[in-house]
Amino acid sequence: MYTIGQASAASGVPAVTIRAWERRYDLLHPTRSAGGYRLYTEADVAVLRRMASVVAGGAPAGRAAELVWSQSESGPSVVLAGSLDAASAHQSDLVGLTRTLDEPGIAAALDSGLGRLGLDALVDDWLMPQLVRLGEAWAAGSLDVAHEHFASACVQRWLSRSHDQLAVSGGPVVVLGLPAGSRHELGLLSLACLLRSRGLTTIHLGADVPVDSWAGFVASSGARAVITSATRQDDVEPARQVRAALESPVPAPQVWIGGAHGDDTPRLGGRLGLVAETMSQELLAPAVHR
Repeated sequence: MYTIGQASAASGVPAVTIRAWERRYDLLHPTRSAGGYRLYTEADVAVLRRMASVVAGGAPAGRAAELVWSQSESGPSVVLAGSLDAASAHQSDLVGLTRTLDEPGIAAALDSGLGRLGLDALVDDWLMPQLVRLGEAWAAGSLDVAHEHFASACVQRWLSRSHDQLAVSGGPVVVLGLPAGSRHELGLLSLACLLRSRGLTTIHLGADVPVDSWAGFVASSGARAVITSATRQDDVEPARQVRAALESPVPAPQVWIGGAHGDDTPRLGGRLGLVAETMSQELLAPAVHR
């Protein structure tokens, strides 16, 4: 038998998300110890792993729960139609579109991917890998820095429109922005879209926000959480300064530092869809003990 902490470690699903999945989707029915603590079986851990896999593939959690329970526990792993397989078939090439300066083509590729895959899988299975390829092409000298800036600007405009078109539902406020000197914001803007699609009220500040500007803005916004990012080693100290500046308000917001050099990257994981799901479950869930 596993405690909730052990089940979390074995499945990779945060404990707060396990509790939320139980409460919202009736996913598991743990027994209780004599002291009242949840106890999970090996089969429960397997269900959590499958659920996490389906959510990471782009499914909303409610749909993922239905798909998980549609499979026998001894059956094959869940394959989500319209996520990974569809992503593999979606062949629009950002590098090629960038070479021909095809701004409408980039927007059309994103629109098509959204329709085929859904937002989570579009971001994780098409956009992020394509941006990596774009950076590799620039590093190899096959694209000029101006081409890379052109493509990034096209993607940023599309993400900004998508963010603005998503309904603001009145959920907890999350402020997202990059620390002073940091300008690589496509990942953070993608995360803002994913969080807003899950019912959070997201405010995206963009790049290069001075450390002195954070505390007053966050206090006036009533934010429950702040997300910044350290995509480069040079961003680490400015991001930590943001966190330090936000320790004094009462109540202080939760502060996450993501990105390749962020303190919270191992806990949050690599796929932005799963990051958004974990954060939204934590912020939307009422306080739950044990």
